[in-house]
Amino acid sequence: GTEAPQLGGLLVERGQDRLELKMNVHLCSNMKVVLSAMGAQVRVSELQLDGQVSFVFAPLTPKPPYFGGLEIFFVNHPALNFQVSGNVIPKGLQLALRAAVAEALATQLVLPYRIATDLDVDEGPDAADLRTPDPISVLRLTVLRATDLAAADYGGMAGPSRS
Repeated sequence: GTEAPQLGGLLVERGQDRLELKMNVHLCSNMKVVLSAMGAQVRVSELQLDGQVSFVFAPLTPKPPYFGGLEIFFVNHPALNFQVSGNVIPKGLQLALRAAVAEALATQLVLPYRIATDLDVDEGPDAADLRTPDPISVLRLTVLRATDLAAADYGGMAGPSRS
């Protein structure tokens, strides 16, 4: 599309060896995508995305470019919306398409996934290290009791008392 994203709510946090920029992103794209197969057309348009994106520059270095690497990610799933139209729209296609796009975005840009690049190839971490940093901490939960749980698998057969 031709519309620029709107950015706002900038928050800068400096850690011991990192600089993190967090900002709200609002994208209203006027892009149009047409998928055609065997006479059927599906059009996707009016993409909207709202969320908070983080840019982490780490580790800090004393010489240019002053950062060893850059990570880009959403901490939470961004709100995503788009229009689906066409001459043949099977029942459930809109929901399936929305779910597929949201999943594709989540598996690339929502924590623990991230885009990472090495900014200082001579020193510091490489891109693989940036994509899989050591955790800050670990939280382990043990459920002691639960009641009235619904089966949560695709077939509806598994439940808390079934194995």
